[in-house]
Amino acid sequence: MDLSNYSLLELQQLFTEIQQKLKKPFPNGTVQYKTAGIAKSSYIPYQAYIHRLNTDAGGFWKWRQSTDKPIYHEETDSIEMRGILSIVNCEVEGQGFYYLKRDNNKKVTNYDEAIKSAVKNALSDACNFYEMGWIDLKRKWIGNPGVGIMLEEEKSEKICVKCKNNLTTKDEELLNLTKWNQPYCVNDLPDHVKRDLPKEQKAYFGIPL
Repeated sequence: MDLSNYSLLELQQLFTEIQQKLKKPFPNGTVQYKTAGIAKSSYIPYQAYIHRLNTDAGGFWKWRQSTDKPIYHEETDSIEMRGILSIVNCEVEGQGFYYLKRDNNKKVTNYDEAIKSAVKNALSDACNFYEMGWIDLKRKWIGNPGVGIMLEEEKSEKICVKCKNNLTTKDEELLNLTKWNQPYCVNDLPDHVKRDLPKEQKAYFGIPL
C-alpha cells in the first residue's frame, strides 16, 4: 500500500473513515462463548476479524509477525506470539498466548497448533486496539461515557407472554440457554427454570442470587 501521495490530513481522514466501519457491530451470531451465558467468556472468531478487515479496510491494512520465535512462559506452560496490525498510517502490536499440551513423557504434542493459534490470538488482540468488537462483546466497562459508545439494547419481534413487551437480546440468550420454548423475558421466566443457574450466569442476566 503506497501512501506517499496522501497528505497527513488525507491519511487521518482515511483512517477515521475506515475505523468507523471497522468498529460497527458484527452480524448477529458472530459472538461465541467459551462458557454459555458468561459474558466475560465471549469472543469474536479470528476469521470474522479477517473478513471485516478485508471488507472495510481493503488494501489499507497489513499484518506481520514481530516475533521470530515463540516466547515461552514457564509459569503457565504457554507460548506467546506478537504481531503488528497496520491500518493506513497507524499500527499497533498485539499479543497472543496459547497453552501447550504434553503427553505422559512431558513432550509437547501441539507445538505447531499452539504457534498458529497464538498468532491468531495476537491479531485479535491488535483488532481490539482499533475498537473492533467492543459493541458486540459488551464488556462491563462498555457503558462508561469515556468509551464513547452509546448502547441501545436490541429488541426482538417476539413478545413476552406475560408482560407483553418485546424480548431483548439478553432475554433470548436466556431462553436458548435454558432451552425454554415459550417466549418469556428474564423477569417473567418461571423461577424454577432460573433457580439452578450458576451464580455467574445469574449475575450476567440480572437474576437475584
